[in-house]
Amino acid sequence: MKKSNIEILALIIGLLVLTASAFLMFSGALSGGDSIFYTNISIAVGFLVYIVYNWLATNSLNKEIRNLQQHVKSLKDEIKRKEAALEEKAQQNKVLENEKAGLNQQLIEAQEKISGLEQALEKAREENNPPSQEEA
Repeated sequence: MKKSNIEILALIIGLLVLTASAFLMFSGALSGGDSIFYTNISIAVGFLVYIVYNWLATNSLNKEIRNLQQHVKSLKDEIKRKEAALEEKAQQNKVLENEKAGLNQQLIEAQEKISGLEQALEKAREENNPPSQEEA
């Protein structure tokens, strides 16, 4: 049975027990002494139904709590895995940043070397090809 069906059933039984108890009490006052005994029996049955309902509800809630605790545990494990992966990516990022800085430095040195070689080439061309007097 579903939890809501059990709750409705327990409420209906409780209402019936209270109605029967009230009926037996008031009818017993008019007719005799056995009605108190039956009133006590009906209240005892109602109390038993209440105990059984609480037991079922408690077991259901404990089961839900265990499932939620398991879910929380799995979420915490997932967080730990994600944090470890994030830390690893951060370390990889640092390594790549260091490599980038080194490669940028090599690029600057290579550009300076190219610039120096271009100047040397230009100077060598000027020395090998003196300007002619016609051009001057």
